[in-house]
Amino acid sequence: SPPPFLCTIVVSTSENHLNRQVELTQYRIVMSDSEKARIVDEAIERIAANDPSLTRAHLFEKGIGAAAACVRIAEALRGNTHLTELDLRVNVIGDDGASALAEVLKSNTTLIKLSLSYNDIGPVGASALAEMLKSNTTLTYLDLNYNDIGDGGASTLAEALKSNASLTMFSLHRNSIGDVGASALAEALKYNNTLTGLELNGNNDISDDGASALAGG
Repeated sequence: SPPPFLCTIVVSTSENHLNRQVELTQYRIVMSDSEKARIVDEAIERIAANDPSLTRAHLFEKGIGAAAACVRIAEALRGNTHLTELDLRVNVIGDDGASALAEVLKSNTTLIKLSLSYNDIGPVGASALAEMLKSNTTLTYLDLNYNDIGDGGASTLAEALKSNASLTMFSLHRNSIGDVGASALAEALKYNNTLTGLELNGNNDISDDGASALAGG
């Protein structure tokens, strides 16, 4: 039978796994664009080199964007077998960036935690991530908080959850999800035997009907 289902809030700890400068950004110390770019470049170089000492890359608020830098990160991941956590929160990677990452992660067997909150990801990016979840067998934590995937994005992700057997925690806080998306997720929970936590706080369009569907899932 499916494991007990929890609606919970996930708080990630801020740890230094790349270098001192990355740790400092967790305390919102202002950094120049050139310093941010240097840290991103160093991270990409180490990921691409499959550096065994780099298992967690925290690149919070580094101005990565959806263009070259995010694509470079995705490409660097192709041959990497050591990175287990990637934090790209507050980088405005958008649908294009999410799609680039999703394509690579279809076949990645190392990464277990991916944080993509505050990144302007919409239904298109959500659809790409859903396709990734149908193939990926190792990702256990996915943070999409504070994006804008809406009911459409939630529905495509829900469909992927029906067959995904690795994800245990899924954060969708404040994503413009309403009853349609909530009902789709509730239906997916009937088939999913792995997910134990789903964060939907702040999706204020979910009415009592949507909440009831989730409670029954």
